[in-house]
Amino acid sequence: FGAGTGLTKQTSSLFVAPAGVLPSDIREDSVQIRQGFLEGSNVEGLEEMIAMIELTRNFESNQRIIQAEDGTLERANDVGRFL
Repeated sequence: FGAGTGLTKQTSSLFVAPAGVLPSDIREDSVQIRQGFLEGSNVEGLEEMIAMIELTRNFESNQRIIQAEDGTLERANDVGRFL
């Protein structure tokens, strides 16, 4: 089925097409079924790991910036207090 066909989820792994929507044709020579083989991944593991590390580093940097700003604002509040 193409994108935007409006499939509805019936169970955890069953989707039903609306009335009148038919699946698109697939060429028989483009499909191979082999017993005992594992399906290949549709992502590049190394690239995803690199992206995850970059995301983690960016999050940690932003967290440090927020903590530093919070400390600055706390000191600014202390300046205005009279003891």
